[in-house]
Amino acid sequence: MAEQCLQPLNLKHAQFLLGDFTPWLEHGSDRYDLIVASGVLYHMQDPVRLLELISRKTDALYIWTHYYDVSAMPADDLRHTPFVGEPEVQVTNGIPVHLHKRSYHGAWQSKSFCGGIHDLQRWIAGSDLIAVIRSFGFDDIRIAHEEPNHQNGPSFSIFAKRSAA
Repeated sequence: MAEQCLQPLNLKHAQFLLGDFTPWLEHGSDRYDLIVASGVLYHMQDPVRLLELISRKTDALYIWTHYYDVSAMPADDLRHTPFVGEPEVQVTNGIPVHLHKRSYHGAWQSKSFCGGIHDLQRWIAGSDLIAVIRSFGFDDIRIAHEEPNHQNGPSFSIFAKRSAA
């Protein structure tokens, strides 16, 4: 019965790859109609660099991600517990981007762990994330699926495109 529900998509112009796509974006020369990074950005050590690389390869992107928001996740909130140290500020295209260090506290060593490959990643403040995407030339930015109370931290999705494209 379950097999009857499965339908092949027969996609002729789409390809799905699994792995660390940062080197692919750094060295490849291809351009893409759309880049989707769902559940990726908040696992990155340098999420701004990833956004920059994506912006060089496409005029349309879709991101679903967690983001840092102290009003949605105050210091006494259990979801704030993995955050360590003071935020770092990285200036990109004149935009100060606040990066909040979050640790897996060694959980990545377990075979059952399905997060990032490094113990420390950086979450971007939500408003900074939108501002840095805009600074890369994406002028049509749409926010959806906003969940400030998501069990793992505030989250939303962003569809952004360059209107001149």
